[in-house]
Amino acid sequence: MKELFKYIREIDRDHNGFVTQTELDDILKILFKQELENVTLKPIFLPFTSLANKVLVDYKKFRDYIVRELEDSKAKKSPLAFRYSPEDLKGMHSRGLESQKLMTRNNG
Repeated sequence: MKELFKYIREIDRDHNGFVTQTELDDILKILFKQELENVTLKPIFLPFTSLANKVLVDYKKFRDYIVRELEDSKAKKSPLAFRYSPEDLKGMHSRGLESQKLMTRNNG
């Protein structure tokens, strides 16, 4: 986990808190080559994209989500099961009402 965010901080030279979806996808696939070899990650990034530019991912929100999920899975002592299912992510084209409903449903 530390290595992932070390790479992200190196890419975010402006320290604006954003990296592109492609950059984040590439980093994750380098670090987790076997696990993510044939996985499309961009739908997972959608809830964390910038309102002004959908190409940019707020990596701090993404980090917080990952940390929260890891803590939850440790507390439950069960395999990590992320709250966003592929069905939920499919068709999410904006951070409008659809993603707000999804976030509310999964956090409540």
